[in-house]
Amino acid sequence: MPTRAWPGFAFGAAWGFAIFALSLPLGGHVEPWDGLPGYYPIALVLGGLLAGIFLRARPLPLWLGLMVGKVFYVCVCSSRGPGNLWPIGLAFDAVASLLALVGFWVGVWLARRMVA
Repeated sequence: MPTRAWPGFAFGAAWGFAIFALSLPLGGHVEPWDGLPGYYPIALVLGGLLAGIFLRARPLPLWLGLMVGKVFYVCVCSSRGPGNLWPIGLAFDAVASLLALVGFWVGVWLARRMVA
């Protein structure tokens, strides 16, 4: 992985882990999409927005980091484990995580506007 990709990957992994780790305390459900309405999409867009503004990272490592952080939490830290429907959850999560890229591009646009 190129040197410029590591900050985005690391941030994405930490953010993805935090989304799942905070889902139960904040929303009352293990899966963030089952918790508070809007928690999951807002968290994804906010993470992408922060990465776009402050890291100027690349989008693909950010998305991969999000996926790695979430999978790590579910497989290693969750008391329930991945469960029987993990392929469906992983596919859903991969598509839903594209919202982070929307936030990322908005963040890049805002950062460019603030500098100019």
